[in-house]
Amino acid sequence: MAPHSTDPGGAHMPPPRPPDLPTPTTGVKGINIIAYLDHWVTWDTSHELTAKAVSTATSLLSNLGFLIMS
Repeated sequence: MAPHSTDPGGAHMPPPRPPDLPTPTTGVKGINIIAYLDHWVTWDTSHELTAKAVSTATSLLSNLGFLIMS
């Protein structure tokens, strides 16, 4: 294992930390969504409800100026 780095003043710096993992959230209009950078995951309890959530999220994001590629 590599030693921890030090700053110019000689204090030990902690090792780099991995990025936080995205956490699920209930977004606008009750849509279940995980968003991380340009990847978005949407789900619900059935195929029909998931399709409706994806449609709603796509519409909302498009109205906010996001370019949605499917």
